[in-house]
Amino acid sequence: MTTRSTTGSLTPQAIAAEFRTRLAASLEMLCGAQVEVAEAPPPSGVECEWRAHPLDTQPGSQLYTAAPEIIGRAIGARVLSAAGLDDFTDEDVSGSYTEVLQSALSAVAQFLGRALAADIALLEAVVCGADSPAAFEVCYQLQFEDQTLAPLCFGVSESLLSILERHAQEEEDGPKSESAPDASPNNPVRAPIASGASRASGTAGATGDDDLSRVLDLELPIRISFGKAKVALQDVLKLSTGSIVELDRSIHDPVEIIVNDRVIGRGEVVVTEGNYGVRIQEIVSLGSA
Repeated sequence: MTTRSTTGSLTPQAIAAEFRTRLAASLEMLCGAQVEVAEAPPPSGVECEWRAHPLDTQPGSQLYTAAPEIIGRAIGARVLSAAGLDDFTDEDVSGSYTEVLQSALSAVAQFLGRALAADIALLEAVVCGADSPAAFEVCYQLQFEDQTLAPLCFGVSESLLSILERHAQEEEDGPKSESAPDASPNNPVRAPIASGASRASGTAGATGDDDLSRVLDLELPIRISFGKAKVALQDVLKLSTGSIVELDRSIHDPVEIIVNDRVIGRGEVVVTEGNYGVRIQEIVSLGSA
């Protein structure tokens, strides 16, 4: 493990621990089996393909993952087998492995966003090559009941480490206090001047905003549709525990986000803080819904 740390609560070690936790959750959800993720020695004499996963914050802020091709194929195959598939292509395997990584890394991006009080999203991954580009990295071993897979590495870019160091420094310094303006004959303190509309009508000018606020507080149920299927009645009567109903959508198709029986968007399923969620990829206009 590359040892570089910062002071404060948000450290590269904390980010790696979050990835480790989310990776285990993602694997257990998608593979349908328990897995233990533990630190492992860095790969020696094994060629790994490093991927950069950019974050939409400061340029150069990236997370990294790496694993030998055989590890990615093994994980992808386990995901597809858990979904009941036994005939799949190399593209299916690669896509399933990517889905595992995306689920874990999206949760890490949200973890960073909460810590830095910013909206941080994960962007499309880019293949880097065999040499590690990470300023901080740690490797893991995946222990399934019937199989051990290693290594799978995680890393953080130099630019992201700089953000963590600045955040740690700000935590150490504490919030900056702003002194109140000096009330003196040469520097009088004046109350804010209300707008013309507010002066003329008192609180009446806010009526429209209040009405809109009441509407915006209404809660609408959101449904997520994975797909649908038409099944003959005789086949419905045969359904039992363990039966599989095939939907009209592949594992790579986006799910539909539905409000009031209208499709308002589409996205991909993710795991966040132990719960299912949907990362929105497309907002559907009313005309095309």
